[in-house]
Parts: sequence; structure tokens; C-alpha cells
Amino acid sequence: LYVKYCRAGVYMLQEALRLMGVEQDAEGIAFTRTLINSVPKDHSVHPYIKTAARDLMFDGGIVDTFLHKQDRAYTVAEVLKLIDNSRLSFQGWGDNLSYYPDGSVPSNHAIYRKIAALPVEKQWSVIELILQLVGCHTFLARKKGGDESKYRIDFDSPSLLKTVPSLRYGSGIKVDNGSVIFRRLWHAFPLAAFEQRLLAGADGKTTVEEIILARTNGSAEQKEAARLFFRRMGRMGHVLYSTCAGER
Repeated sequence: LYVKYCRAGVYMLQEALRLMGVEQDAEGIAFTRTLINSVPKDHSVHPYIKTAARDLMFDGGIVDTFLHKQDRAYTVAEVLKLIDNSRLSFQGWGDNLSYYPDGSVPSNHAIYRKIAALPVEKQWSVIELILQLVGCHTFLARKKGGDESKYRIDFDSPSLLKTVPSLRYGSGIKVDNGSVIFRRLWHAFPLAAFEQRLLAGADGKTTVEEIILARTNGSAEQKEAARLFFRRMGRMGHVLYSTCAGER
């Protein structure tokens, strides 16, 4: 679903084009390209144009973005309400990196502490309002009923220890100037040796609990540090978790 705030500038140009009577034809597409190349550099459409640059290379992308006859965008709260009104249950976002504060705000920052103190759904809304990272909400929803813990990962629950972690496709680890750097999409950060050992155990077969037992010194302090690391990697979307540990 389209994201409301990130596309604010798009809706301004949509309305301007409607007022000018621009149609979905070759002439209209050419005029629209002229318009988006002419708006002031500080117009709020530019952040979205940057994220959708590849799509806007095509005429279909221009029509779908600026000459759309019926276009509905949603906030995080409206997505969740739509799912609930449809008698479905929210399972998870397509990529947590765009919704949790962990990938964008240092954990020792006052802003992070303020956001992290909120219920998780409000954390998603705050990040959407502050950072405007995505142009579309991508998510999974399911029929209501059954045990939600079997399909919705709760990073703050002890049940996380029973899940099976694996690195998300597109993740990379490399050495840069003596530091080991984890990278996926636009996000990168250094990995400590302890964290490298934990990730090496995320083979898609071994539970978080088993990795912690095998790759820590057994102290309560190190076990908790390992749990928090897996929690953070999940909230950043870099590690995916399966609840099917018993089906290996």
C-alpha cells in the first residue's frame, strides 16, 4: 500500500496536473516529465522521486505515480486498522528496517529511548513520521484465529529463544580498514567479535537458544547480551526468524 507521508509531494503534483487537465496520454506524460523536472529543488516531491527514480524512467511509472485516477495512501495506523477491519491479523512488515528505530537511531540517544518506551505499533508510527523511509508499506496479514505466536515474532518474548534465525538475503559481511562491517541495503555497522560468532551460528537450522549456549561463555551477562543482539538484528530486519524449530 502507498505511504501517505512520504508521498505528500506526489499528491500536490497530482492535484496540480488534474487542475491543468493533463491526461494519461503521450502528451500528458511528456508534460508531467517537464513539470517534475521544473519544480523547485526544495519541493517535497523530490525525496519520493529519489526513491522511485527507476520506476519513473518508464511511462507506466509516470502515469501510476502522477496521473493516477484513484490513489489511496495509508499511514502505519491506517494499515493496521485496515487489516483489523478486514478480519485479518497483522503478521509482520516486509522489512523491519524501515519501521523500528534500531536501524536509524543510536541506542544510547535520547530519541531512541523515548521511542523504545512506546508500544511497538506506536514505534512504527513515530519512525514513519520522523524518517519517511519508504514509499510503500509491504506487510503480511493472515486470517484471524489460532496461536499468533506461531507466526508473529515477538522480539521481547522468551519465545524468541526457540526460533531459528538466518541472515536475510542481500546481507553482507566484509573487512574494511580492520573492522568487520555488516551491510544490507543502505544500512551498515561494525560487528564485534562476539557478534560475529553469534551470526556464524545463524544457519537456518539452529535455534537462538542453541546458538547462545554454544557460542557464549555461559555467563548470565553474556547470554543476555546475545539475546539483545538477536533482538536488535530482528528489529532491523537483518535476521529472519522461523518458528518451525520442531520441524527441522
